[in-house]
Amino acid sequence: MSMPRANEIGGYYGGSGVITKEFRDSYTASVGVRITTNHLGYFHFDLCNLSEFGDESENCFAKYSLRFVDGSDRLYIGSTGGLIVADLVWPEQLNCEHCVLRWTYTGGNNWGPCGNGTGALGCGPQETFVNCADISIAFPTTDSPNVYRPDVYSVEDNFNDEVPDYGDINEN
Repeated sequence: MSMPRANEIGGYYGGSGVITKEFRDSYTASVGVRITTNHLGYFHFDLCNLSEFGDESENCFAKYSLRFVDGSDRLYIGSTGGLIVADLVWPEQLNCEHCVLRWTYTGGNNWGPCGNGTGALGCGPQETFVNCADISIAFPTTDSPNVYRPDVYSVEDNFNDEVPDYGDINEN
């Protein structure tokens, strides 16, 4: 497909890349997604710094795979609907005048082969929904007052595909 694609900067819908949100003096950001039809599954967020790569390529998004404050890179939503809010951690020392924040929602409501000879809901290919926002980030400086830095840790060694129960973290 030729570049830019319709929803990218310079494309038919992409416009000129107007910055929709500026994040200043914070290591984290609360993001909200309103789910009107739940497909189970999980959310994942990536960031592309256009100053480094120039366009919204997969290589650009792969550099900054974002984590949530608990250290995970996926937020399993269960059967929750309505507004789902979660806190993301920005990459260390990242400043960008123009970044693209990409949200990916991978569903889990389709039946498919699990790879071990069985089949189940959530296995195999799933629907994927993607949306982006043009943002800017100014990382906190030593003069930034009252800046909270979460303890972020890797959960790769303890990762499993079970859907955790997040309780009442969401507003319906």
